[in-house]
Amino acid sequence: MAIVNILHLSDLHFGIETSKKCSVTALSKRENTLDELIKVLKKTVGTEWRPDIVTISGDIGWSGREKDYIEARKWIEDELLEVLELSVDNLIVCAGNHDINRDETMGMEPPLTHEKADKWLLIENIKKFIEPFKDYNRFCGEFKIPELSISENKYHLIGQREIKGLRFVVLNSAWFCRGDDDRGNLWMGLPQLKVMNAALQLADPEQYDTELITISILHHPPGWLNDYETNSYDERINTFSYISERSHIILCGHVHGAIEEPDRKSNSAYFFKGGATYSGDDYRNNFSIYQVDTKTRSFKRCAFEYNPSRCKWKRDDGKSQSLLKPESRAAVAIADSPKADVLDDEISSYCQKADALHAHLPVAGFVNQLKVPIDIDEIYVPLRAMLNLSGKDEVFANADHAEKRMERDSVEIHLPDAFKEARERNKRKGIVVLGDPGSGKTTHLKRLLLACLREGPEKLNLPPDILPVFLPLRELKDLDKGLDVFIQQQLEGAHLDTKEGFGKRLLDRKNLLFLLDGLDEVADLEKREMVARWIIKSINSRPKCYFVVTCRFAGYSPTVHMNENFLEMYIRPFDNDEVGRFVHNWYKTVEQGLAIDPKQAGEIAREKAERLVERLKESDFRASKVFELTRNPLLLTNICLIHRHRDDLPYKRHKLYEECIAILLEHWRKPKKLKVGVTAQDGSRVLQPVALWLHGEEGRTKAKATELLPHIEPVLKAVGWPGGTAEDFLSTIRDDSGLLTGWDQEHYGFMHLGFQEYLVAREIRSRAFKDKGVLRDLASHFGESWWQEVTLIMLALEDPSLFEDFMEEVVKLPVFASNPSLVDMCLEDAAETSVQPFMDVLNEDPGKDEELWKRQAAALRVVKRLDESALEAVKTCLEKHPFAEINQRFKEYNREESVDSNVVSAKQGGYELIKIPGGSFMMGSPKTEKGRYDDEGPQHEVNVPEFYMGVAPVTNRQYGIFMEENTEVTEPEYWADRRFNQPEQPVVGVSWDDAKKYAEWAGLRLPTEAEWEYACRAGTTTRYYLGDEEGDLERAGWYTVNSSRQSHPVGEKAMNGFGLYDMHGNVWEWVEDDWHEDYNGAPDNGNAWVGKKVGSGRVIRGGSWRNVAQSCRSAFRGDYGPDGRNINLGLRLSRSVAPGS
Repeated sequence: MAIVNILHLSDLHFGIETSKKCSVTALSKRENTLDELIKVLKKTVGTEWRPDIVTISGDIGWSGREKDYIEARKWIEDELLEVLELSVDNLIVCAGNHDINRDETMGMEPPLTHEKADKWLLIENIKKFIEPFKDYNRFCGEFKIPELSISENKYHLIGQREIKGLRFVVLNSAWFCRGDDDRGNLWMGLPQLKVMNAALQLADPEQYDTELITISILHHPPGWLNDYETNSYDERINTFSYISERSHIILCGHVHGAIEEPDRKSNSAYFFKGGATYSGDDYRNNFSIYQVDTKTRSFKRCAFEYNPSRCKWKRDDGKSQSLLKPESRAAVAIADSPKADVLDDEISSYCQKADALHAHLPVAGFVNQLKVPIDIDEIYVPLRAMLNLSGKDEVFANADHAEKRMERDSVEIHLPDAFKEARERNKRKGIVVLGDPGSGKTTHLKRLLLACLREGPEKLNLPPDILPVFLPLRELKDLDKGLDVFIQQQLEGAHLDTKEGFGKRLLDRKNLLFLLDGLDEVADLEKREMVARWIIKSINSRPKCYFVVTCRFAGYSPTVHMNENFLEMYIRPFDNDEVGRFVHNWYKTVEQGLAIDPKQAGEIAREKAERLVERLKESDFRASKVFELTRNPLLLTNICLIHRHRDDLPYKRHKLYEECIAILLEHWRKPKKLKVGVTAQDGSRVLQPVALWLHGEEGRTKAKATELLPHIEPVLKAVGWPGGTAEDFLSTIRDDSGLLTGWDQEHYGFMHLGFQEYLVAREIRSRAFKDKGVLRDLASHFGESWWQEVTLIMLALEDPSLFEDFMEEVVKLPVFASNPSLVDMCLEDAAETSVQPFMDVLNEDPGKDEELWKRQAAALRVVKRLDESALEAVKTCLEKHPFAEINQRFKEYNREESVDSNVVSAKQGGYELIKIPGGSFMMGSPKTEKGRYDDEGPQHEVNVPEFYMGVAPVTNRQYGIFMEENTEVTEPEYWADRRFNQPEQPVVGVSWDDAKKYAEWAGLRLPTEAEWEYACRAGTTTRYYLGDEEGDLERAGWYTVNSSRQSHPVGEKAMNGFGLYDMHGNVWEWVEDDWHEDYNGAPDNGNAWVGKKVGSGRVIRGGSWRNVAQSCRSAFRGDYGPDGRNINLGLRLSRSVAPGS
């Protein structure tokens, strides 16, 4: 391959721990830096700067011990290589001074003379010096990093290997690293280089401009080497000059400096110093991507430097530089890329017509009949896809099903890179693109055609003379005449209007790219099987042609399947960045297409797009299934249409579902001049009972047509649908709208679970007016997650509301008392509310029924929230109630008191806290505790008054309520990340200042550090509240070993003696106190230790899902800036016993 991109990292320092030189703040900043690095690298995927090879020039670890490399491998494998879609075969590493275990170097003093160094570093003596690198070596071996070779010897510490047409030489400058006095005392190993040179494993200086481009990697720059390594004395060769004359590029690390221009050594190699990935704010941190063109023998550098104040990497693109020796450049010109053959007039005319035919998408619909031709190039967002590497022929229901089944046997690529991947994987010339309805398959094919015509086939990694042909398989009618005739008919049809016989001449020309769209749209299974066989036969009979086939999952089956000549890939949903780009592209195209003044239209488009993007970040989108609608291009288009029509989006989910269904069933087909097979009104009415029947079994989202027909036929007859039988209706819905899509050839299911839930809610509501028993049935599922969204949508439907009728059934059940959070959600989402069902419960004779008492206590809480004045009617009864908790709370008239007198709820948001009894404890850790740090001492006695502590960290659902009521509040950093935004996961990405604002709104406060540790320990003195061993932590919290690299819903692990959850791991938690290096001078009364200047570091406690066990101990303390936001940092609140204190 001509272009190879090389990522150069250095000084990763995995395993680094807090010390006087490295604070907890520095470690947290390091984590931020690595997170931002991954984000930057993710954006290179699908661009010209996507790395093909990763190099790390030393200091992967911190102490050269096994634990360093366990952490390193996890990050390199699960984050770095995963985001770059590379395997470990593309990784090249060298050792640095932090990769040597200095405890193993005792008695191994560095050589003082070059004679000793050259003798000791002979190949036959290397094994003596490998022992201190044993854990580094084990890491390389167990990770299966390809070995390096010196002549016929294999090592991980030194040698060369060839990859992607380049030669990499790895040197070890850390053989004799012993401590702070290393500068000027290190040796590279001249004898080893001489052996490699003799084995033709280095570049030949005499053939420098034609030799394989050679890139050498070592850890230390020349200034750290012994004088004999960088200067020539007596007859000894200057080692650094020796390698410079035999390399084209030299990469090193160690210095942690700023980005510098390269230094050309010995008039040959370019020498680059790499910065640390992170070493603290006192150092400059950088990394680079080098783009090497092996054809022109030139390279470009794209460097990134970290800005600690903004927590972002800043990019700096360098100019192209020649790898030829200076004296050779005048005689050698860098060749231009080969140009496509000059097309004859006939083909030129075809290209112009094909471009015009496929350049635009008719986007629109909606009630105002917006019609705008949208240029594909302007709206297109490159899609991502998963490659199936399993070697298995499997049939998948949809993208989510494929992703779950293929998690371990797939890699992610950008679809424009498909042919590059196909060529590298057994030189395949066919690609199958599978996707859900509306995922962008057709648009992608048309974008391939336009890219081929406008930018050249080389852009797609195809030969320069390839010509694209778009073939919509839904127009295939005369199957008896074969595929060639269909191709000729398409080329000579009215749309392209080419000369007679042009199709035949083009087929004879060969070198074509066939874009076969919609294999699933060949409706008859036998015919679809025949077309699949034709395509397979064609790829065999036309070896100079390339094929891309798109298909819905529903149409791809064991009998309709491409063979081994095709690479299968599955389109992935949009991520957050892609959603933003799509919305901006859509609005820009639509507004400019409608406006007279393009400049004014551009500004209007930008403003509207930004409003929609911000709207999509609001909590009602992020905290519900509506969020997933934005991940599908078709559904996102619907949302754009609704937003433009309304100048906003409905704040009620059911309204958005209603309008999306209308577009899918009816409005979007009109501008495409497609027959509307089912109106929105009829379609919804018929599908409601289907949805209700499906939902009747938990987890059921699909069924056979024969199972659905009995639920369709009666309603279809009632609405008088003129389109045929129930089978015809199912086919029409599936083929025309995608609202009900094919699971396989027999099964049907809704495109999105949210549509099923919405239609279930409407059907229950419709039946409830005739039979209240359906509400009783729904109430019987109260508290079950499968029915929660149905319940909330049903209550949100208005005119008239069924809130009162439904809650009359709920309050009769024990689940009413045991699900206060769901009751609160019902109150929040309901179109109307009423105190009557709850008053009816309070008016019941309490007798001796303790189960009724609990329901009455729950009803009391609701009435106090809805209409406190209504309690006057039952005042006497409540004051004499046999349940002490009720009469006590009623007398107090305290809004936040809940069912249990030891449990209170915040006056806003419903956050629950439990009373912690006062007492004294020893704060900090004893000197004998395993894994202890000095900042945990001196251990001292603290008296803590009673207070209330949050039962669990604040969740996304609870924080979402705060955001709804305070629209000016900054959205948490990771609010849109699916891994961290589920309702019951703890909110993350909030600063100390954000936490304080939430606490103030809720009428609460942050706990003091003493309160936090006292509450965590709950009377224990062990490392964790369940014991001293790591197994005890596994039962109590989520940390790096058991978390699967993400946070988890609160309350899933064992609680402590005070009834608190997640005190160990899951997320760090802010406390009130300023950071102090130890406890000397700390308060002994439980108060917060504050008083430092504004902006000083604050204490965080508890550890998190991404931390090791040591950092999750009861005594462990963290330090973080108050404006910092992190992927694993949340909050827990407290309150003094007196409300408002």
